[in-house]
Amino acid sequence: MSFPGAPTLYPNLSKSPPASAAPPSSSSSSSEPATPLAAPVPAGSAAPESHDMWRESLLRYMGYANEVGEAFRYQAPGMVIPSYLVAFGYVCGDARDKGLRASNAGRSGVYAAADCFVW
Repeated sequence: MSFPGAPTLYPNLSKSPPASAAPPSSSSSSSEPATPLAAPVPAGSAAPESHDMWRESLLRYMGYANEVGEAFRYQAPGMVIPSYLVAFGYVCGDARDKGLRASNAGRSGVYAAADCFVW
């Protein structure tokens, strides 16, 4: 369900794939290879602007490091503070990235970074 004027979180998901990118049929007699849905990215090329390594990769789990530290507080008390440092480092890196992206797009980088840091 979409609401008028509401931003789309993942705009590429709402588009239907081109007709040439139809899923392969269930019969195994077809000798044509399946067409990929997305073109492969050549090595050495820059990642697309929409890719967010802080939230769309395994790096995201660094934000939960303090929860692991708290879970093992009594078994390994020396790991609590380093786990918080890892989590705070993730939050600061994500906020910095959002601020730089916003300032490169012509928006207020300080506002975007502060908004990301608070949330």
